[in-house]
Amino acid sequence: MANYLFQTWRESRRFLTSKDGIFFTQHKHRLLKYPSFSHLFSANSVFSMVKAVIILRGLIQKDTIENYLTHQANISIKEYGRIKHHWIREQYLQHSTMTFQFSDASNQTIILPFFNRALNYIYHQEPDKLLDYPYNQLEAEFTASVIDGFEQFNWQLFSSNFTSLITLNQQDRSAKAYFEPYSRTILIINHQGRLDVSISIFDRHLQNPNLNDLNNRIDRALKGYFLVNREQFIKDCEREGLLSSVYAAKMLKIQNAPFIRRESE
Repeated sequence: MANYLFQTWRESRRFLTSKDGIFFTQHKHRLLKYPSFSHLFSANSVFSMVKAVIILRGLIQKDTIENYLTHQANISIKEYGRIKHHWIREQYLQHSTMTFQFSDASNQTIILPFFNRALNYIYHQEPDKLLDYPYNQLEAEFTASVIDGFEQFNWQLFSSNFTSLITLNQQDRSAKAYFEPYSRTILIINHQGRLDVSISIFDRHLQNPNLNDLNNRIDRALKGYFLVNREQFIKDCEREGLLSSVYAAKMLKIQNAPFIRRESE
């Protein structure tokens, strides 16, 4: 257990020094405004911080869209004496660009991962509707409209630019592998958008770990994991330079290897 706690703390600290980790630290106060997201404020594992970063980027993008529309509405009133919907939509579609977006399983563009497809379409293609009731209520209060985007959009979301995760090739019907490079953690995420296990690489016996061609080496090592062959997986991790021979030998002798952790998020 002590090793488990140390590994978790060490990886979390590494993540916090990354670009995404610094972003999380600087903006996490925003999460406290919303009951649906406030639990992510105290995120203390790599996966929970990845989820927090996704939500924060969505919240900031939502604010950017709404601020732009308010500005354009004021211009419209000044120039035309009213909110001219067609003009505002035209300006938005011509000049507004989304920093973060991805296509879901139905090939629809998602720009706010905590809203359903219908609201994403409005925010992306029919933004002028947000100036009228009932959609204008979403700017101040949208709790009732929040969905579990991690389950709804799952692998498409985790493979998008909302995160800095590296998408690996290894997967099966129920789970897909990702790599978080700053914390050096492999994340196995299931089709419900939940974390099955996190896997630490580069134990303390590897003083100068080889970072070359790392994604492919991890992919090769993970074959044993997805074959549910624990011994093969540990040996392949050693063969690919992800674990030291000392640590791998130790892990082969015990039933529950602490570098492979089942976590509830």
